[in-house]
Amino acid sequence: MMKTLQWLLCSNLAAVVALLFSAYEAPGGALLCLLIAIWCLLVMLRHALGSWLTLSHLFTVAFALYTLSGPFEVVFGTGRIEPFAPPFFTNPWLIDGATALLGYGWGCYLVIASWNRSAIYPLRTPVDASAIAKWLVLFAVLGEGINLWRAGGITTLLAGKAVYQAAVADLGLTVPTTTIATLGFAFLGLTYSSTFSVKKHSQLQVMLLGLPLLGAHLFLGQRQSLATYLLTFLLGYSYRNPLKRLRWKWFLWVFFVYSLFSFLFAFRWAFPLWLKGSAVNVTSDMIAQQTLHAMNPATNEFGAPFGNYTTLRQSGDHDLQFGATYLRGLATVIPGFLYPGEKPPSITYEFRDRFFPAEALRSRIAGTAFSSILEARLNFGDVGPGIVYFLMGSFLILMELIKLRCSSMWFAAFYCTLAEFAIRVHRSDTGGTVAGYAWILALLLFTRAVYEWWRTTWRSKRLNAKSYTPSQA
Repeated sequence: MMKTLQWLLCSNLAAVVALLFSAYEAPGGALLCLLIAIWCLLVMLRHALGSWLTLSHLFTVAFALYTLSGPFEVVFGTGRIEPFAPPFFTNPWLIDGATALLGYGWGCYLVIASWNRSAIYPLRTPVDASAIAKWLVLFAVLGEGINLWRAGGITTLLAGKAVYQAAVADLGLTVPTTTIATLGFAFLGLTYSSTFSVKKHSQLQVMLLGLPLLGAHLFLGQRQSLATYLLTFLLGYSYRNPLKRLRWKWFLWVFFVYSLFSFLFAFRWAFPLWLKGSAVNVTSDMIAQQTLHAMNPATNEFGAPFGNYTTLRQSGDHDLQFGATYLRGLATVIPGFLYPGEKPPSITYEFRDRFFPAEALRSRIAGTAFSSILEARLNFGDVGPGIVYFLMGSFLILMELIKLRCSSMWFAAFYCTLAEFAIRVHRSDTGGTVAGYAWILALLLFTRAVYEWWRTTWRSKRLNAKSYTPSQA
């Protein structure tokens, strides 16, 4: 516990120095200090939780990417982040980022300090995670096929990501394929942490079943879905197999996956044309140049939160909402026909319609996303980022501590699905991100009910078969 506190204090010291650098308009020094503060926080979490691969680590790394990528490009790069216009509010953003980091670190530590360390319980729940994974992934594939058919078929798919996603979003009662598949990959990863016997090649069977869905995500360039599946699987894999040491091969794998996602981002416009057989004039030099450009995190969604923050601060019009945007975000989970009156739009789309109306014309769901730091400031002012991230840190560590004490496979699956929260919350409205987990919880409860019914029925039939004798015929 002493090492945990020491690393937290080191992180706090670096964050406070970053605040001072930003206050005196020295963003370069502030960026360096924030990097040090984040690294110290990662080490603190490693000492407290015993692994380098936890939900809290994913959240912290995502915070670093979404908070620092934009300012790095402005300070040390081209000075531009499309489609946002200067002047950029770099120093105020870094001050809010450092405040959020201070709140997050103390939120984590106070929950850790109040926890009495005890033995870690293995996953002894008699649940066949591989069988559940197969069925969930199969249903996700079938559901995507149904959504595709209702949205207009292959023609809509070939029109590209924006058109296809908008067409599906306009449908009523669509199959939540991404949610189903995410839960399936959670159970797939948990097969490596469970004491339940797993049949040989079951993991390969799940991947083969999921190929049509994974292929559709690759074709459309839906990197967030693919990243969610991968990180959910890894959290399941490491659930009872902690990553205690960082090895070079892990960094190489991260670089490979990031390069692949950058390629998808750079050329997702060309995939439909290639599939149609249309001529696409793409040279090897162009592929290399655009892929390298896409690997700069500030040029893709990692720079968007900082750009959104700057856009709102430029307007000078941001009355405090005192939690109203969070409540509106939570309301997004309520179907429109059940909502009393007209359901208000989330802050993400309200922001888009006000500052980037052209995005709404391109697609109903297009936009520049949002920012959790911006939303915290919009609701509670200067202290908002510290308060909101304190609560987030407390929640994440609570999940970590329940993970160490709980042997339930069902909680383990829910924990793994929180990988999406760890990534998405930094670039979206918080209420909407949290509200999405109502569907995950509902799906998890339904899956458990079906599994328990199936297991009871199958066991009853097996007992009846054993008790049957020819004399009873």
